[in-house]
Amino acid sequence: MSPNTTSLWRRSPDAGRRSAHLILRSEADSAGLASMIRSEIAGLDPTLPVSITTMRQNLGQLIQRPRFESFLLSLFAGIGVLLAAIGQFGVISYLVAQSSAEIGVRMALGATRHHVVGLVMVHTLQWTLLGVALGLAGAWAGGRYLESMLFEVKARDLTNFTAVFGFLIAVSLGAAWQPSRRAARVDRAQVLRHE
Repeated sequence: MSPNTTSLWRRSPDAGRRSAHLILRSEADSAGLASMIRSEIAGLDPTLPVSITTMRQNLGQLIQRPRFESFLLSLFAGIGVLLAAIGQFGVISYLVAQSSAEIGVRMALGATRHHVVGLVMVHTLQWTLLGVALGLAGAWAGGRYLESMLFEVKARDLTNFTAVFGFLIAVSLGAAWQPSRRAARVDRAQVLRHE
């Protein structure tokens, strides 16, 4: 062994037979060190099976499943947010279509397209703020019950709450943008004729 190598020897039962694990820490090249260990063990007993892995490979195998699970969770969360945005877009489009008469009257009385877009966006923002405030209050209250299930993450982390708050506002305003612009293109004369 090289002078810069430290080792730990451990024997453990494995499926009814004895197996030995040797953990080495060295500044030497891992491929060269592995071939040297294989040749030393083959010199002692050529029938002994030898499996050599680096600590990086072992850690990679350990975190492979949690990484896959977090990827799946992120994927499903993204799909959920996308479905919520589509649903919100549909609801806002429907509400804007229902209030097209009001929008037409406002525009006939002199409201500009900018004012109509602002009106729809303000109403959307008000309802979104109410929903987000109720959701964050529930999350804050239920946070202490989730604390035991989280690892190195605080359930009441203000950074996370702020990020979620900003994300939900952005999704809401993004969903309201197109219906509000469509409402601003309403033909005033046609709306007034229907009234």
